[in-house]
Amino acid sequence: MPNTPEEFRTSDAHPLRPQLTPRTSFSRRTSDRADAAVTGSAEYLRSAEKVGPTEISTIPLYKDVRGSITAQGVGSVLSGLSTAWGLTPDTGEGSLSGGAILSLTLPTGSSPARSLDAALGRLHCRDFMTIYRNKFCWSSPAWGSKAADLPPETQFLLGELPAEESGGSSEPCRPTYVVLVPMLDSEAFRATLIPPSSASAPVATEHAARQGIRPSAMAHVRIESGAGHDKATSWSSVMYMAAGQDPFALTDAAVARAARLSGGGAPRVGKRMPAFMDLFGWCTWDAFYKDVSADGILRGMETLRASGVAPGFVIIDDGWQQTAPDFEYRTLDATDFSSPKTPMRIPRNAGAGAQSAGATQFQGEGWEYAQDDGDSKLSVQNKSEKKKRGGDAPAVVSIDPEMATLDEDTMEGSLAGGDGSQTVVQRFMTSVLNRLSGWIFWTYQQLVENAPPSSPFVGLWRRIAQGVGRFAMIQFYADRGDSWRLIGLEENVKFARAKGALLGPSPGGLDLPDSPPGSQVEDPPRSSEPGNPANRTSAVSDAREAAADAEDRKRGISMDGAASAAAADAAAASSITPAAPSPSKPARAKDAVGLAGLAQMLKRDFGVKEVWVWHAIMGYWGGVDPETPEAREALGEVELTYGEVPRGLDEVEPNIGWSHLCLSGVGLPKDPSRLYTPLHKYLRAAGIDGVKVDVQSSIGVLGGPKRSLQWQRALEASIATHFPNNACMNCMSLSSENVLAFSGTAVARASDDFYPRVLPAGLPHVAACAFNSMYLGAIVQPDWDMFHSVHPDAKLHATARAVSGGAIYVSDKPGKHDAKLLRSLALSDGTVLRCLLPGRPTRDCLLKNVQEDGTTALKVWNANLCGGVVAAFNVQGSKWDRLRRRFTSLGYSPPTVTASVRAFDVETLRGAPPAARFAAYVGSTGELKHVGATESIDIKLAPSRSEVVTFAPVLRVMALSGPVSFAPVGLAGMLNTGGAVRAVSQPNDRSAVVKVRGTGTFVMHASCPPESVTIKGLKGHQEWHKVDQRLEVVLAEKEAGKLEGTIELRW
Repeated sequence: MPNTPEEFRTSDAHPLRPQLTPRTSFSRRTSDRADAAVTGSAEYLRSAEKVGPTEISTIPLYKDVRGSITAQGVGSVLSGLSTAWGLTPDTGEGSLSGGAILSLTLPTGSSPARSLDAALGRLHCRDFMTIYRNKFCWSSPAWGSKAADLPPETQFLLGELPAEESGGSSEPCRPTYVVLVPMLDSEAFRATLIPPSSASAPVATEHAARQGIRPSAMAHVRIESGAGHDKATSWSSVMYMAAGQDPFALTDAAVARAARLSGGGAPRVGKRMPAFMDLFGWCTWDAFYKDVSADGILRGMETLRASGVAPGFVIIDDGWQQTAPDFEYRTLDATDFSSPKTPMRIPRNAGAGAQSAGATQFQGEGWEYAQDDGDSKLSVQNKSEKKKRGGDAPAVVSIDPEMATLDEDTMEGSLAGGDGSQTVVQRFMTSVLNRLSGWIFWTYQQLVENAPPSSPFVGLWRRIAQGVGRFAMIQFYADRGDSWRLIGLEENVKFARAKGALLGPSPGGLDLPDSPPGSQVEDPPRSSEPGNPANRTSAVSDAREAAADAEDRKRGISMDGAASAAAADAAAASSITPAAPSPSKPARAKDAVGLAGLAQMLKRDFGVKEVWVWHAIMGYWGGVDPETPEAREALGEVELTYGEVPRGLDEVEPNIGWSHLCLSGVGLPKDPSRLYTPLHKYLRAAGIDGVKVDVQSSIGVLGGPKRSLQWQRALEASIATHFPNNACMNCMSLSSENVLAFSGTAVARASDDFYPRVLPAGLPHVAACAFNSMYLGAIVQPDWDMFHSVHPDAKLHATARAVSGGAIYVSDKPGKHDAKLLRSLALSDGTVLRCLLPGRPTRDCLLKNVQEDGTTALKVWNANLCGGVVAAFNVQGSKWDRLRRRFTSLGYSPPTVTASVRAFDVETLRGAPPAARFAAYVGSTGELKHVGATESIDIKLAPSRSEVVTFAPVLRVMALSGPVSFAPVGLAGMLNTGGAVRAVSQPNDRSAVVKVRGTGTFVMHASCPPESVTIKGLKGHQEWHKVDQRLEVVLAEKEAGKLEGTIELRW
């Protein structure tokens, strides 16, 4: 195969994922090859795996006696550095040639510090883009050109040096970039860049003052050990620096090296990618939130199947575990625990008043439960006498915007309490308290919730919440479920039985684990019946889901998954084809299935290949219940731990100071492996294939970088043991002490959540995913999160996922699916055409504020096996407001923007010679163009709109009548059109062979029609269009389930 860009072979580890074996190796920029365009060779197509650090070209950095750090032959990067700063070239095994490490040493006699601000110097960048921590667990991009533009908690900076300072370069028109990566020092301290306005009593300012550099012009560094309480006077690894002319290779190499030297993190290249990434998926979170159940999952799977899409993987998100609040704050029905029907554990040492008269006890695997009889309430005596637990500084779980706003009804219920059987006096007091809580809620919303961090109201609220209002806040969080703790390793009662929604005749019995005693409960009445206990949810869940539930009822979707006529009409409007009733449909099953049985059902009856579950890194949001002897016996010593608020984090998210992790504490086993080993062992035995591990950045708040690294390493060790396919998704983990420690796991969420009901959040979500991937993509494959296929911005979100290079999955509610959109992402067998790399912004928009400048389109590039893709988005008009801590629209009608898309926007195509030609396919219009490497295709984008352009290198075939240009583009109708092209070869000068995956209309450029077309493995017919030199081959399955084939063409 002399003209094959890359040979195709199938990996045993990932049978759906082709592995790349380049025929020849290429430098970062292949020299121009005049014969490439003549012979049709596509040898300039570089391997999709980025080259390693030793292969990239960097510009050495050095520090001179004047206190400037200079890129050799280019100019200053920083100036005005104190003598306290040192710069050491990166040496040793795996070092990046030209990279350097910045260190800081305080003067002799200085007191050891656990938190320190130090003046760094004047930053010489024409423009820069930063990734900063905008919440304790998430990050976001920001842009600027001077030190004052730096956000607090900046974890990464990519800047372009001024053009006038690049006169010494051999290529003066090519910009030079610099990368700054704050590091972890001694596994105890975490560094960040901060603006001068954030600096408090900074050190190392004397040199700048002598040079006349104003403090307001200087970037600063903050070094903190946080809750770790470590102190030092010198830090040898404060920041990694590197300069070069390829921003992507430079970033990949510098971040990977900083991770290796900080927390032991390893580069993405070389890590094993979990197989679920090549499957289309469904996650339960935005479909059910914590009210997920086995029955709901089966209902959702049935409606997805009815839409013609078969998910290949399912993530069972929060809501499946056995959890409960601290005993003294349990005021809900026993059946409501674990939202809403989990059995509630009563500690054996709880005392006499702990259990209601109507409850019966039973004992399971080392845990003790109370089962409610459906009528009685749990009575808690002397609730106000709870001792105030220690800890003077808060820990945090940052709630998403849909759940973060204090719900007035919930607040009233939390403050007022009551069980419905009050006296007149009690009712009067309840009314007074309700009015008072309403006033408090209004005050919070108006004066605190979106106030700047420095607002006096924020400080006042913090003091109230940690003082006189502490009990009310703890009760509030307990009622919401935010502070609940893990009380058992197995699934809760909602998963003890599945009712077999529309499963058809059962092929046989299930191999089920023994169910916990007492879990054999009767099916609840149908949702339409009054008093249905299955409809009881927490107050917050009621408020959040009321509108959606009403819409469900309008659509006629019932609990057993059958759709009424109204549902059929609504389904037709949403491109859904409801499943026809089956005459052989069995009665609803009454067998208890448990998590293992549910996983087996999903795989057996719906063709799901992988089932994952969610858990928090500490078990659950409130950790593990520390008061149970059984828990201590199983998990070792469990400490109730309270976090401390580092100054940097308090500056970006002050509500940490009154979060439930601060006020209620978190139960942390001293040895995290004592939690992970039994938990993951149980999950694997139940047929679970992977885990999504959430709220990881909370460990840093609870114990600083040291404890964070301890837990990260224990987690990765357990993943390697129990999920050897590396089936782990890191989530809520974008603090640098997490990112720089990902040594084995290969996937992490790229940004804050997709919020289906917060419309201003949608566009910033896409922008954050793209820009965060510059930093995060060096270590892991970024995951761009789930989305809803029925949503005002659904097409934009689907396009973003298609070019992200990560897993593609939705969180649709049952019956709410856009079947056409889903089929543009997933093939009929539940697989996807996934790009090969992390999707990242193109060079021309890397340093542009694509959310606010009013002119710039966000363009995201990625690579396919035999070409590339560029997606363009108009994300102007909304952003994350870091002062008011919310997603916000900018108050004007967003403009239409124009995206100029070129083949050279795809970094893996930049090695092409100047004479190279490309076929360019515009997804929404189906337009096929024949363009040069630098020739632009201008696309106008209305607000919240997107477009995809697929590029395929043009090859040359010698027909009897003369030379013919030819390029296989891919499957029309798929958002990642070019992903269907798996390999291209030319057996001889007159022929070409294309390996394809998928069915539908396969598009190729051909300057003249071929003499013959032979299709193998699939069936189809072809048609050539002279107007745009388009050859279309309509492909269909020849054998059921077989989607691979070859197209042999001869001229």
